[in-house]
Amino acid sequence: MRKLLSLPPSLVPAFHQVEGVDESEYYCTSDPVGHRVGSGGGTVWLLQQAASDPQFHFRLGDDRQATERCIIVHAGGQGRRLPAYAPSGKILTPMPPLHGDLYGPSLLSMQMPLLERIMEAAPSSLRTIIASGDVLITAADHLDPLPSADVVCYGLPASPYRLSRHGVYAMPKNAPTQLDFMMQKPTVERLSALEATHDCLLDIGLWLLSERALRLLQQRATDEHGAIQSYDLYSDFGGSLGMHPTTPDPELSTLSVAILPLPEGRFLHFGSCSDLIASASILAGSDNVERVWVENSCADGWTFCGENIVTGVPENGWKLQLRQGLCIDVVPMRGGGFALRPYGFGDAFRGTLAEPETTYLGQPFFQWVGQRNLLSEFDSSTDIQFVPLFPVVSTMAEAELIFRWMTSDVRDENARQAYLRCPRLSAQQISDQADIEALAAQRLRLRRRNYNEQQAFSGLRRHLATTVRRGGRTPDLAALTTIVTASSPLRIDISGGWTDTPPFCLYHGGSVVNLAIDLDGEAPLSCTLKPLDEPLIRMRSVDLQASEDVRSWEQLRDYAHLGEAFSISKAALSLAGFAPEFCSKPYASLAEQLGGRGFEIITHSRVPAGSGLGTSSILAATVLEAVGRAFALEWTREDVCQLTLVLEQLLTAGGGWQDQYGGIYGGAKLLTTLPGSVQRPLIEQLPTDLWTHPDLAPRHLLYFTGMTRMARQILAEIVRDMYLQNPAQRHLLMQMKAEAQLMATALRVSASTNDLQAAFTAYGRLLRLNWQRNQQLDAGCLPPAIARLTTLIDDLCEGYKLPGAGGGGFLYIVAKDAEAACRIRQILNENALSPTARFYEMSVHP
Repeated sequence: MRKLLSLPPSLVPAFHQVEGVDESEYYCTSDPVGHRVGSGGGTVWLLQQAASDPQFHFRLGDDRQATERCIIVHAGGQGRRLPAYAPSGKILTPMPPLHGDLYGPSLLSMQMPLLERIMEAAPSSLRTIIASGDVLITAADHLDPLPSADVVCYGLPASPYRLSRHGVYAMPKNAPTQLDFMMQKPTVERLSALEATHDCLLDIGLWLLSERALRLLQQRATDEHGAIQSYDLYSDFGGSLGMHPTTPDPELSTLSVAILPLPEGRFLHFGSCSDLIASASILAGSDNVERVWVENSCADGWTFCGENIVTGVPENGWKLQLRQGLCIDVVPMRGGGFALRPYGFGDAFRGTLAEPETTYLGQPFFQWVGQRNLLSEFDSSTDIQFVPLFPVVSTMAEAELIFRWMTSDVRDENARQAYLRCPRLSAQQISDQADIEALAAQRLRLRRRNYNEQQAFSGLRRHLATTVRRGGRTPDLAALTTIVTASSPLRIDISGGWTDTPPFCLYHGGSVVNLAIDLDGEAPLSCTLKPLDEPLIRMRSVDLQASEDVRSWEQLRDYAHLGEAFSISKAALSLAGFAPEFCSKPYASLAEQLGGRGFEIITHSRVPAGSGLGTSSILAATVLEAVGRAFALEWTREDVCQLTLVLEQLLTAGGGWQDQYGGIYGGAKLLTTLPGSVQRPLIEQLPTDLWTHPDLAPRHLLYFTGMTRMARQILAEIVRDMYLQNPAQRHLLMQMKAEAQLMATALRVSASTNDLQAAFTAYGRLLRLNWQRNQQLDAGCLPPAIARLTTLIDDLCEGYKLPGAGGGGFLYIVAKDAEAACRIRQILNENALSPTARFYEMSVHP
């Protein structure tokens, strides 16, 4: 889906790097300089600019073809009421962390998934969705298909007071989706008069247009010479829609219109300082009584009195107490130095200097100027947005001197002279000349400096575990009357690995293709439970030749030791309700809960740890499956997979959801999730012809290298940048998500083509690409010894990779033909890295 964005001028050249998005997917430009075009004219301008850019290859409709389906976001405003994010655009405002992590993504990153879901729910006749860049809209996970109208708009119910401040759709009560007319900021009295006859919904700026509607919009937003003219989508175009439009236009009134309430919708505005605090607090579920926002800043030793916004402040030795309503923004400039911008929380940056209503730092501007003997410095007829008010400083010591003078110490003549010597910029010039890359680099640098791995993982762990604790469960020991066994295959991650890992998938969703496999003809992981007459829990590991008797909660809770023989079993039994924090019934002790009986739990893994085949996660799912059946917990496969994600957090292992889904569900499948705290993948089974066809099966080779590396070592490195919202990493992960979809398409095609060899070659190419992406994500995933090994066989392979996090374990190889497969076996057997190195025979687990 192509995305077209209108942005502030300074952000346009930096956008793709700063946000970490693909230039072939996102097109951005600014509105025409010095020419107001409105949201309607801006929409047409953006479409035309994208279509005329030879590098973007966007198709704009005419009489012979339709416009390419796209998402348009308008985010090019001046940001007068939210100076903190005017330079980088409100669309890149960092959101508060939502899932127990450290930092949230940008407003755009959080909004785009919903826009994509709406377009997926829309019929092909709807070509374009238009949205605002200073709002965050959330909705239910499921959206019903949209009707085939020319214009489809989403709205939300709201109080008359709130409706009176926005656009409003009015629908007759006997036709609740049919627009009667649209109003802009109607009075409360007008809304009250309509209550008996109409349903009114808040216009949240989500509009979908058909090709016909787009063409009519283009006609009205251009003059007779084809030049863009000012035309508003919501008041001008919207006012002409409906059965009784407020601004009649015979042609526009023929457009069919459907108004839909957004299911479980929420509308959060980020248009002003007050909006920023209020919306962020709602989003994070916190009160933020102090109304303080400190972001991308060094503010150690500062104190705040409320309604303070601090952004962009580099390292400093300041000891400041910000009075109520005092804010500060420091912006690196492309020409060098930093623009220092103190301002008031309620400053609107609107109006000429001579107007008494024009305020600066919470007081009339002329009063502030008079106190500092600056009356001769400024033209009183100039709009404050364009007044060269803010000094560009070269050191933070100079910045502190001037800041104190600008905000309180009016008698300091040295500071006044320093202010007068500095180059000065207006608010508009700051936005136009800001060094956005430097601003983003500072943000990432400060986040890295302050990163605390333990805090990051523990916050996410608490967040995910809470979803389980709310429910609680009580295992039925009487249900275990005989031996219960569960067994599972392993998985090979074919494409999209890492996109399933929190916190990335919580904000962006994940897409993974993986394959369930048996080794040497059997499922290699198993868990068995047996009843005992003794009041204890006996744990045994066949492969590790270890045992332990558990008699207390203290022993059972001692599971946060990754890699220990019984950490998985202890955590699984705790989640099953044998630990009091996960149990729905109170017990005085584990002995009381066991009630004189006990059981034995036996695990067996026929594959080395650190294999890269998802062993730990799938073993955890296998144990949970066996425990659920043994104690009548009635867990579904979905429940088991969700509990495995929580279990791994309890073990401090971290990790994503693809391993357990890859093992619990057989065959090849595409797993996709939506953003959100609860990751429940949609599972699409894919054809397995490329593995099961007798001519192709021998060309899939699975080789144990003898080298292992625990996934946590790589996981910690990669997840760190997920927590930090590193844009370069996010870009790479988004590419990997898209390539998983390409892999799924290749496998679907393989079942319908007569040329299996071509499909096999395409599969191998995408597998090789996935391995290259893994190495881009973490160069350490390919140890030098294995790199030397793969160079010996590279020309014999369509593709290969180290499954999982990499670093060792198994090497999965796709040979070019049967002869190449034989040659690969010979080469690797002759160049073994370890006495334990060997080939395993792999087969698809149904």
